[in-house]
Amino acid sequence: MKHKPMRAAALLSALVLGVAGAAQAALVGSTSLTSFNTASAGLGSQTVVDFESAPPGGFLIGGSTAVGQPPSLRNQPTLWNPSGTHFLGVNDAGNFDQFSSGDTLTFTFSSALRAFGLYVVAGRDVIEGDLSLSIGSTLLSNGPQSGALTDGQGSYAYFMGFVAGTAADAFTTITLKTNGDFFFVFDVDDLRFTPAGPRPSDPSNGVPEPQALALVLLAAAAAATARRRRKAGDR
Repeated sequence: MKHKPMRAAALLSALVLGVAGAAQAALVGSTSLTSFNTASAGLGSQTVVDFESAPPGGFLIGGSTAVGQPPSLRNQPTLWNPSGTHFLGVNDAGNFDQFSSGDTLTFTFSSALRAFGLYVVAGRDVIEGDLSLSIGSTLLSNGPQSGALTDGQGSYAYFMGFVAGTAADAFTTITLKTNGDFFFVFDVDDLRFTPAGPRPSDPSNGVPEPQALALVLLAAAAAATARRRRKAGDR
């Protein structure tokens, strides 16, 4: 009989660990639009920015470029892109307003996201692993040319995106980096994102945050053990 409280406490402790593990769900990275859309299905409305018109508000695009100019909406009808002739580039006429290897872009949103993706368009000299998208310490590299969109004339559009496993994993900042070991140019098109709903800790939705729930369960386990010990002592 004295072992029952221990088993009850062990069961609740295991439940606490399970909740804590769920709270640490990893970001899901994708190098194809199809898998990205599958992973983000049901999370809410997806916004697509094709840069054919001024992007919506709610986020900023910064970074470091070799020409010292900020990222901006550009238009080059002679360049191929997944949609239209406008794209996210930089004021550098010598490179058809495209970014160059070594440039870094940072997307910062005013509200948390559950999903974010984009196409990076480059020439045939770019191969698998030359581009990377990151959120914190989680990094995703581009896939092979065989998995990219192409115009058949030497231009390739690599998709990269992240989906947060839970609302607690929602994010606001995403960084795009390139391999600067050799020179190449690139631009960004068809950025897409899905805003996050209220976080579990938001009092308005009445759902306790997973970490808080774990603490409640842990306290309940300790209280149950203490009650059983007091009863055993009264016998």
